[in-house]
Amino acid sequence: MRVQDAVDGKPIIHARILVDNEVFYTNDDGKVPISENASNIEVYAGNYDKVLLKNFVTLVKLKPRVKNIKEVQIRNYNNVANLIKSVYKKYGKLYYTKPSIYNAIYKQKNTRNDEISMLLVADIDLWTLDNMYHPIYVRRKDFDSFVQADLHKIKYYKSIENTTAFNGSSLDGSKDFIGDMFFNYTLYKLDKFVRLKDAKVDGKIIDEDGDLITISFKLFSPKYKVTNTGFFVYNKADKVITHLEMNYDQGDVKPFKTINEADEEYRYMTTNGEVIFDFYKLNDKYLPSFAHTSGEYYMLYDDQKHTGTFNREITFSQFYKSDIKGLTNKIDFGKKLWKNIPSGEVKATSVLLSEEERRFIESK
Repeated sequence: MRVQDAVDGKPIIHARILVDNEVFYTNDDGKVPISENASNIEVYAGNYDKVLLKNFVTLVKLKPRVKNIKEVQIRNYNNVANLIKSVYKKYGKLYYTKPSIYNAIYKQKNTRNDEISMLLVADIDLWTLDNMYHPIYVRRKDFDSFVQADLHKIKYYKSIENTTAFNGSSLDGSKDFIGDMFFNYTLYKLDKFVRLKDAKVDGKIIDEDGDLITISFKLFSPKYKVTNTGFFVYNKADKVITHLEMNYDQGDVKPFKTINEADEEYRYMTTNGEVIFDFYKLNDKYLPSFAHTSGEYYMLYDDQKHTGTFNREITFSQFYKSDIKGLTNKIDFGKKLWKNIPSGEVKATSVLLSEEERRFIESK
């Protein structure tokens, strides 16, 4: 199935397809593998009208909502800060916060100096204590108490990164590697941001459809030189954020000094990035269906500048209530992710890669 914009014909990345409570997302080419026998299909993407299909079709065109809104209909919204504070404070009442197990698809792609340097696609089992990030456990490096993962089927894995101690420093060496799996981590940072004395908060209602309001926002801190822009979909009846896409720009922030595994000092900075979270309602609570984080960075080492990007997606395909604490087999979150992959473990399957990703995998 291919999902595209009904106006300009461009592929829609990260469109959500829901079939019998199983979740799928389109790749960078707007494509997703769906059974031709599938029925009762829901297709959704942020800022697009939802489409319900009785049967499988090869092409789905989504109509953009925001692009059709006249300028006079867009109006200021001065309650962004209070809304963020409220959702963060009531998180446990709005979202599902009991032990959970997900069959999920994990995808991570790194680039180094404008070329793909690492690609990993895996089926994983993901267990969470309550679908929330817990800083107290992170400070103790006790990740297993609130999140565990089992990389039980590696679909694709290839890395051409130099075998240096810098591998993975862009994401895997950061607390964001764990934090960006959980929406409450992003809300925690936004809650702190809007409480800054110098924070400038702007919001606009750019679409309203029944109980769903789409609100664009811009948050800026002159002191910290950071700008967050994006939009979220807010359900007025349930008082919950169901979808968020946010870009952060900290290109004016100076790089910081750090040390790699070989005790070599270098300077590092993530200049800008993006987070995306998507949720769907099951009974009276909201469950995660997608968590995305990506960013651009540079490293200064030995009088050389290296640029790169990281892109990590988790699709929470199927949800199960959990009455156990954890998984039998689990990776070590204290290690970089690929150090948890046994040699010879790759089992290629029919995962739909983008054309660029397929060329990378097939190149020698």
